Amino acid sequence: MAEAILMIGGMVAGGLVNTVNDSFANVEDTCKALSSAQEELSTMTNKWKKILTTEAKATAQLESFHESITTQGQMIAATSIGLKETFKQKKEASILGFSVAIFIMVLSLLFKYFNVIPNIWNYIVNK
Repeated sequence: MAEAILMIGGMVAGGLVNTVNDSFANVEDTCKALSSAQEELSTMTNKWKKILTTEAKATAQLESFHESITTQGQMIAATSIGLKETFKQKKEASILGFSVAIFIMVLSLLFKYFNVIPNIWNYIVNK
């Protein structure tokens, strides 16, 4: 009977030892997995911080580029308006100059046809 009790006690003790070993093994595995997950989280957090820093720099550069494009567009628009006004003035000056030249030519032809200059000369000299 003592042997039977010892055998039963040994089986119970073995079961307890296995349970404790399994529990500790599971705890160690869980701790290792938790530590690994924390390291992964730390690595991923650092990567995302770098990405966000890079994104912030890129966003700042993009905003600067957008402001430059806007400024350039405004300068081009102002220059275009100035050029249109200059072209309009030059066109009007050319038309006016051409009109004056035509008027002078027609007037001189009329003076020649009606003999106005010699008549005026004769009028001044004969008086």
